[in-house]
Amino acid sequence: MVVKTLLCGCVYEENEWMLVRIKECEKHHKQRTRKREYRPKAECNRNDTRGE
Repeated sequence: MVVKTLLCGCVYEENEWMLVRIKECEKHHKQRTRKREYRPKAECNRNDTRGE
């Protein structure tokens, strides 16, 4: 079991074939939990008539 610490402060643990995050830095936590404004799908995707 190898523990890796990135420059930002996140701590990852290497489990066989997968990296598992143990601790998340403040910067990435804010990026992950940031509120995003609602963006409706493009009109052309909703009214696609290629299937006819």
